Amino acid sequence: MKEHTPTHLSLEEVDAWLDGSLPETRQTHIESCFECRTLTRAERVLVRRLEAVERLAPSPAFAEGVMARLDLPDPFALRTAYRFWDRVKASRRTLAIAASIMVVLGLSMGGSVAWSLSHPETLSSWGSWLTAQASSWFWVGLRGAVSNLLEHPWYDTLKHLVGTPGRIAAFSAINMAVYVGCVLLMKRLLAFPGQRVIHARS
Repeated sequence: MKEHTPTHLSLEEVDAWLDGSLPETRQTHIESCFECRTLTRAERVLVRRLEAVERLAPSPAFAEGVMARLDLPDPFALRTAYRFWDRVKASRRTLAIAASIMVVLGLSMGGSVAWSLSHPETLSSWGSWLTAQASSWFWVGLRGAVSNLLEHPWYDTLKHLVGTPGRIAAFSAINMAVYVGCVLLMKRLLAFPGQRVIHARS
């Protein structure tokens, strides 16, 4: 241990003094310093009292009682699933049906892949037809939606309100102000400190 300047003892040096490994220079400081001498004597008394305390050991049944209370009950759903799986494994007929279904699915998928590889032109024509039909349905639906929108009585009023660039700018500014206000309010609410909870020490 490195030698220190003649200052008060640190906690590590007090422990070393209790173990009998404190250097002589620091022991000399204890003899000449009232505060360090009082501290070391109090620490020695505390250690002796702690050594005199009877050490208690739990009974052999204590651990078993704790573990019995910590055991969680088996969930009903899990037990039901286990029983169902046991019945499935125990039934040969069920296994045969499951195997047949897997074989049929495998053959169907294999046949579909083989047919697709052997008829690429047919698949391409079907894809083009589906694309054309989807595009046609989309534009028909869009035109119908626009027509319905134009027929509503409030459309003329809305068109009159936003018919000029100045009104559009005003509505945009109002919407932006409302949005910024909502964002600032949300930040303010999130910035409130949570309620402090005092934990009791055992």
